[in-house]
Amino acid sequence: MRIAPSAAQVIKETASTVFGKRVAVWLFGSRSDDVLKGVDIDLCIEIPPEDYAYAKKLRFGGELVKRFGGQKIDIVMNKIDALPRLPIYDALSAKEIRLGMNFSKK
Repeated sequence: MRIAPSAAQVIKETASTVFGKRVAVWLFGSRSDDVLKGVDIDLCIEIPPEDYAYAKKLRFGGELVKRFGGQKIDIVMNKIDALPRLPIYDALSAKEIRLGMNFSKK
């Protein structure tokens, strides 16, 4: 994994602040593979459908860009247990690394 533990902690804390305690954060893309050379940070945020809001995604991305000094960050949102499950989430699952998960079903 090509991300510092301190950066992973910032991502987890920011996700929890923006989305609440029931959020799961996954790193995918080039940063999840020590061999690849990409520079952006690709994140998948999983939250319960009732907690989903596009404004939260924008806030989360903005906070991370500020915290990481303009670093390019791509964010994919996934509603936990949402059906139908889109194929992109299966592709992400093959290479993602869990940074943190606080989700607990009610």
